[in-house]
Amino acid sequence: AGYDKDQGVFYFKNTGKVALNAISEQDDYYNLKYTFTIKGDLTGALSTTSYTVNSDKLSTVDVKASSASTTLTFNEKRILAYNVSEGSGYIYIQPVLPKEKYKKIIVLDAGHGGNDPGASGMGLIEKNLTLDMLKKAKALFDADGTIKCYATRTEDVYPSFDDRTNLGNEVGDAFISIHINAAQSSEPSGTETYSLYPNDQGNGLTSYALANRLLKKLLTNLGTADRKVKSESWIVLRQSEIPATLIEIGFITNASDAKLMGSEEGKDKTAKAIYEAVKELFDEMPPVR
Repeated sequence: AGYDKDQGVFYFKNTGKVALNAISEQDDYYNLKYTFTIKGDLTGALSTTSYTVNSDKLSTVDVKASSASTTLTFNEKRILAYNVSEGSGYIYIQPVLPKEKYKKIIVLDAGHGGNDPGASGMGLIEKNLTLDMLKKAKALFDADGTIKCYATRTEDVYPSFDDRTNLGNEVGDAFISIHINAAQSSEPSGTETYSLYPNDQGNGLTSYALANRLLKKLLTNLGTADRKVKSESWIVLRQSEIPATLIEIGFITNASDAKLMGSEEGKDKTAKAIYEAVKELFDEMPPVR
């Protein structure tokens, strides 16, 4: 077992007990750790130790072996994906860049979070609604399997604006920031989306096309009032180098919008709109790298 620097792979002898589909994976890209867990006794092939890699992708690979299971933790220098293969009695784990593994990648951003609640009204809080909608949308992408989905947060934490846009720029083909609107009065209602720079990567997909398709899907699914595609220099749009949009699902200060957004049905419809818009656009204009 060890790390082959020339081939750029971690390898270990398959003692005949390991099936590739039985290896579970956990991608903690927020902390640049990727963990493989293999059930069963592999102590004949792997022992608890740390392998120093020090490449442009990895610093170390930590092995924790017991008779019940073995974990391999890849300590990354940047967000990575992995190809796992088998041959000549060995199992190979090769770290690659996400865009080398996945043909289509969307990055979703749940607005606000942590000590920043965002807007509130009608007993609802923006940071919670955006996170619920993101999780539902991510589940649709994960189930689809043809579009890799990364999220700026999956918990009640506050990523900085740099964290949000850096994730999108590093791994994504498009970026969507989910927000909820608010007004001084309870009258304004409806859905609007924003774009700023075109950010066409060479396939014709622009920020405006993303914002426009998302708006149409959201209006169709939610039945909310059409407040059009707008342009504003929001930080997450200004700092994005890939097609990017900020979407305002509805007004938390409007009773009808708030009731819809606070319901599981409304969140599901929002998630479905995000998923459908991205799937259609990536099919029509496949990412060019």
